Amino acid sequence: MDVTYRGGPNWAWTGPPPSELTPSDSEWHHAEMSDTSILSIGPKGRVVIPVEIRRRLGLEEGSQLVAVVEGDGVLLLPRHAIKRRLQGMFANASTSLAGELIAERRAAAAEESGKG
Repeated sequence: MDVTYRGGPNWAWTGPPPSELTPSDSEWHHAEMSDTSILSIGPKGRVVIPVEIRRRLGLEEGSQLVAVVEGDGVLLLPRHAIKRRLQGMFANASTSLAGELIAERRAAAAEESGKG
């Protein structure tokens, strides 16, 4: 039998009673639901982000967010967070992607000039 748990005024979760939860269920809840807020879409598609979240992420009026469609949802990320994630992903790249592209273009240009 499922039971509804209220985690605050903004969200509720329906699931098995605590006695039936496994460690992986509670780890998921802690990792994925601890910072969850329910937001409503207002006029013109506007969404208001709660002040607690804005403060925690350093968001203020004019801050840019990137909307990423992920599965059947939307993930909003501060633009600076995307930049940090990308820098982290490519920090250990063995070659410069720009340098590699320039080398390819020079080789193609040399090949073209040799043909004509």
